[in-house]
Amino acid sequence: MYKRFLIILLGVSLILQVQGQIKTSGLPYIRNYTKSEYSAGTQQWDILQDSRGIMYFANNDGILEFDGENWRLYPVSNNSIVRSLAISESGRIFAGAFNEFGYLRPVAGGDIQYVSLIDKVPENEQDFGEIWQIHVTSQGIFFQSFSHIFLFSGGKIKTLASHRDFLHSYVIDDRFFILDRQKGLMELRGSKLYKVDDGERFNDEREIWCMLPFVDDQILIGTQQDGLFIYDGYSIKPFNAPINNALSNKQIFSATRISDEFYAFGTIQDGLYIMNREGKMVQHINKDKGLQNNTILSIYKDRRGQLWLGLDNGIDYVRINSPFSYLNEGFGIEGTGYASALFNDKLYLGTNQGVFYKKWHPEGHTRGKPFQLLQESKGQVWKLKVFDDQLILGHNKGTFLVEKNNNTRLIDDRLGGWEYVQLKDHPDKLLSGNYTGLSIFNKNRYGKWTFANRIKGLEESCRIIEQDSIGNIWISHGYKGIYRLRLNNALDSITELEFFNADDHLPSNIDNYVYKLNDEVLFGTSEGIYQYSNETFKPHATWNAIFGEGKNVRFPVVDAQGNIWYSVNEKPLLLKKKGTGYKLCDSIFNRIGDALVGGFEHIRPIDPKNVILGTEDGFIHYDPTYEDTRTHKFHTLIRQVVSTMKKDSVVFRGTYMDEMGYKTLKSKKETDATLKFKRNDLLFNFSAVYFENKQGISYRIKLDGYDENWSEWHSKNFKEYTNLPHGEYSFKVKAKTETGYISDIAAYRFKILPPIYLTKWAYAVYVLLFIGLVLLIIRHVRRRINREKRKMAEQQKKELDAKEEEYQRERLMREQKIIRLRNEKLQAEVEKKRTDMELKNKELASVAMQITHKNEVLDQVKRKLRQVSENINDEARGEVGKLISTIESDVRMDKDWSRFQKHFEEVHSDFFDRLRSKYPELTPKDVRLCAYLRMNMSTKEIALISNISTRGVEISRYRLRKKFNLDKEENLTDFIMDI
Repeated sequence: MYKRFLIILLGVSLILQVQGQIKTSGLPYIRNYTKSEYSAGTQQWDILQDSRGIMYFANNDGILEFDGENWRLYPVSNNSIVRSLAISESGRIFAGAFNEFGYLRPVAGGDIQYVSLIDKVPENEQDFGEIWQIHVTSQGIFFQSFSHIFLFSGGKIKTLASHRDFLHSYVIDDRFFILDRQKGLMELRGSKLYKVDDGERFNDEREIWCMLPFVDDQILIGTQQDGLFIYDGYSIKPFNAPINNALSNKQIFSATRISDEFYAFGTIQDGLYIMNREGKMVQHINKDKGLQNNTILSIYKDRRGQLWLGLDNGIDYVRINSPFSYLNEGFGIEGTGYASALFNDKLYLGTNQGVFYKKWHPEGHTRGKPFQLLQESKGQVWKLKVFDDQLILGHNKGTFLVEKNNNTRLIDDRLGGWEYVQLKDHPDKLLSGNYTGLSIFNKNRYGKWTFANRIKGLEESCRIIEQDSIGNIWISHGYKGIYRLRLNNALDSITELEFFNADDHLPSNIDNYVYKLNDEVLFGTSEGIYQYSNETFKPHATWNAIFGEGKNVRFPVVDAQGNIWYSVNEKPLLLKKKGTGYKLCDSIFNRIGDALVGGFEHIRPIDPKNVILGTEDGFIHYDPTYEDTRTHKFHTLIRQVVSTMKKDSVVFRGTYMDEMGYKTLKSKKETDATLKFKRNDLLFNFSAVYFENKQGISYRIKLDGYDENWSEWHSKNFKEYTNLPHGEYSFKVKAKTETGYISDIAAYRFKILPPIYLTKWAYAVYVLLFIGLVLLIIRHVRRRINREKRKMAEQQKKELDAKEEEYQRERLMREQKIIRLRNEKLQAEVEKKRTDMELKNKELASVAMQITHKNEVLDQVKRKLRQVSENINDEARGEVGKLISTIESDVRMDKDWSRFQKHFEEVHSDFFDRLRSKYPELTPKDVRLCAYLRMNMSTKEIALISNISTRGVEISRYRLRKKFNLDKEENLTDFIMDI
């Protein structure tokens, strides 16, 4: 058990130590937020962060909120300057201003409202001035001005002190300290103030401006004029720290504890100072090094260990907790980084402005003077290389030798010193490549590198040079291809010269880079790493498998541990040696992106803790041993939902609250909003509360109920949906950092109501209208049938009367001519029987067709009524049932169509059987039409019988022709007659 405890204790100590580390090499990344960005007052008097990660600033214009994308301002009741902020354990944010203090409260719709507590203060105590500090303690919330101390607890305000001469107050380990200008440092116990032992040394001439927890339960006290002191609980003594002089002269105004090891101080005159527990300065950042100004009114360490600075004019974010730092103009280095070298205990950095140098401190480069410029090196620097303890400088003006006293000597005036290679078989010779060819350097009798001669035979730019194991010189030209050559014994001319380009199996004439790995000459191309083997170029299977197929690998460098540093697409990468293989480390470099200089990528691993990267803005220092053990958890928040259909009406403003009115990350409601159908066009704004590299954030979204899958990752922090159908939805979003960490999912649930024409009341109206329509149709059909019956009866009577008259005439004629009339009578009787039969056929067919049409209409009405009855109330459903029964009774009584078929078969024997056997795909409707055509009825007659338009009959005839597959020339009626 004891051993386990020791292991746990050791682990915790190690974690705390790692979390507290501060890089001392280079400057941290600084993001300046200007007044024009956040659109509020210039000064920030206090800073804090809530549980969601959102930042709050006590601003001249109110409480300023920042979620990483959006700035929002919440003024206090009297619109005065907000001087102080604090957050309770429940997440409630309190603010103090001039004669005013209160808190922020979420309200319906996701908005935030400021609630004043001034009405709880006795009227005679309400003129208390500025609230400079707010402290959250176990007793309650303390509000402190220079004259009063108030305690807010249990919903009530209690005045603990009034009309005093206070300065600032501090809470350390739940102990309340305050400086009384007349009595010195005091401690509040219960409701009374007691003088701290030895506290009288502080007064209005020696004011306390910070108190921080320090080592061994001590308290670190900072003053503006006299530096730092230590209070051990019994006495107060000066802290004899090396940083004291700097802090005393620059006036401390704000401070925070970064960790048990490091402390940060904001000054009035000279920016930010960071010291370790021994009191040594490890970082100093001011306006010259990237801050917007030198007056730091407030400091806050966020949950990821980074610093926020509230300035006299603006806000600065300082990424102190990172393996990357910057060597740029803040250290006196100007221009784009091209080369670096460690020589004579100095770090030399070459840019397009010259060579800058500084004494090398393995523990950091922030101490002492900034980098200095080698005056003779002004201009474009291409290369810095150390050979035999001598530093060679490749410059636009030629090749220089940098002496240990930092003097420079020109040793070759040929323009453009590109590259230098120590020859394999001649270690006392250097091969130099320049703008117009090659040169040889050798050592003079004093061992100094000097120019020897130029090499004849090649007058091309020779920027990248390597020598293989058999002495061949390989040179890659940026736009033409690759040269291979051999030198004569005198090293003054070329004896063999070969040129290779795309015709020799290189992927392209451009973007070819020659370099060596494991003493093997390789060629980086646009399609991966190539080798020259058997007199041809071909992909190198082994290295392509390690680096990745098709990667344009440039300028690989192997460090002392066997790790390979290289670049692809201007981004630095690392293959870390693991046993006999390698592990790719790439995500960490996403923080700096494609920062390297294209075509001139420079990576210099000096030792395991120091790697130099050349960038367009100077250099980046990278510490590979820097362990990032911070929490990588971050939140994505839906910050606003807007209905774009109603003049950008805001539906939700981004803040959830629980039943007690405190902010929460997620809503506990089943539905966050219920929207009318006319507000079905929605715009969602969201933000990842992540400040370290906002450009590296990407999002995925999904609208449950609408989208089937998550979207692809993208950088937009908004999504618009238009014309959403009614229903229930849940909008979801998550974010991913540049290093691959993914946030939790933020969700907003909402419901869109159906349009008015799809509501239950609308459906009820539709049912009633449909019933009325059905009744009208039934009435109309019955009237039409009766009308047709009367017409047929009248027509029959007229025809019978006419026949009777004709019969009488024929009988008179038969009397005159008995023999002729007898014959005519026989003939007339035959004709009469035929005519009667045709007439009856026609009459019966007409009646049957009308009844059939009636049945079809009634059947359709019956089905519609049954569908309607499912969606109406019981009373209406009963009435519809009776109507259906009436229709069914009327349909069952009608058997005339069967009688018609029987009669038709008597006249046209087996017609239907022949028709169906030949054309089984015909519908009953098609069979009826064939029967009408068999009876030689016209289109108009068929339309009348079928109760459709003549156009409908023509369409039916057209469809029938298609089923019979008739040509345009064939007559449909004749075809049916022949069946």
